[in-house]
Amino acid sequence: MKVVAYEERFGEISFPEGFEELLKNLPIEEQMEHYRTTEYSSYSMTNWCERTQKGSAIRIQNDRDVTALIVKDGILVGVMMLNDSNREVPCLAEERVCTYYASDNNGAGYKERIDYTYLICVPKNFDEEKQS
Repeated sequence: MKVVAYEERFGEISFPEGFEELLKNLPIEEQMEHYRTTEYSSYSMTNWCERTQKGSAIRIQNDRDVTALIVKDGILVGVMMLNDSNREVPCLAEERVCTYYASDNNGAGYKERIDYTYLICVPKNFDEEKQS
């Protein structure tokens, strides 16, 4: 996966307490194991209903929307991701990107769908803990 250098225009980096220390001195490949993406979708129709759907956590290298890693001073701080317009945009740790948006008015009201993909920080044994 390609690597891009962090730029201030990407936004402020804000890690959960102790997370940056966890990543320090680890190779980028190992740092990737401490991140997952997860999707949140909202579907709504005027005067009818609204529902949400939450996705499971997947490794960043397996997410089709992730195109690159963002690195600052040897620490993985985020990813570049394809947004709802298929444009590559930054997504820093614990942030989200709109990856799908559709709105339709068929005369009977609006139908709307919005998908967000979150980049979440996970602990060392995340996959093992999840299966317990």
